[in-house]
Amino acid sequence: MSRTAPETIYGGLLDEIAAVVHGRRALDEFSLQLLKRRADALTKVDVAEGLEIQGYLHFLRDESAKGSELIERAIGLSSHKPSILIRYLKICEFSGHFDRIFEIYSRFGHVVDGNPEATRELMRVLVHNGYLSAADALRSALYRMKVGADDVQYAAGERLLTASAEETKFTDDESSAAVQFVRKYLHGRGVQASKFGVSAIFGDDERDSGLLFEIGVGAIFGDWGGT
Repeated sequence: MSRTAPETIYGGLLDEIAAVVHGRRALDEFSLQLLKRRADALTKVDVAEGLEIQGYLHFLRDESAKGSELIERAIGLSSHKPSILIRYLKICEFSGHFDRIFEIYSRFGHVVDGNPEATRELMRVLVHNGYLSAADALRSALYRMKVGADDVQYAAGERLLTASAEETKFTDDESSAAVQFVRKYLHGRGVQASKFGVSAIFGDDERDSGLLFEIGVGAIFGDWGGT
């Protein structure tokens, strides 16, 4: 059977959900019902793709538990595991479930192994949620993949000086708690976050140290994620 039709439906549904995530489209109950019908039809042709779309729709209905269940089933069935993982993490961010990020990464992060693009995007998601050591581990993995130097660096404003960060002795638990406190505060007021800057700072005697986070406001996402 030809795959042209379902692939077109799948990509179109992803684009429509991305428009909601990026604030380009409002979503009412009628629109959600139409998307659900199309997702149900897709599931009959491609189970993994249909489950993934249904999962995002549950997140948009504030039904994150059911959404996670469906998306995780889709990851298990799909040949597009890295892209689904990135979109899963981003729908969690969009929905304000920042405390789920590291747990999901811990269980599914291995699916990006050997995929430079997905590894780089996962690294950025971790930085945006304060998991700096975990992000640097992925940067080391990119070096091992022998990708170009530009592909290993953080995006502008996101670079973390690894050696300085290690000197501060902060754990990911400590840094993520600070970042997520701010992100939850902003999210609760309808403000999305963007442009995360992280740098190490030191006192005059070079013994007192800290981490400086700079968080801009705007769109929360980079790329929604390709198929």
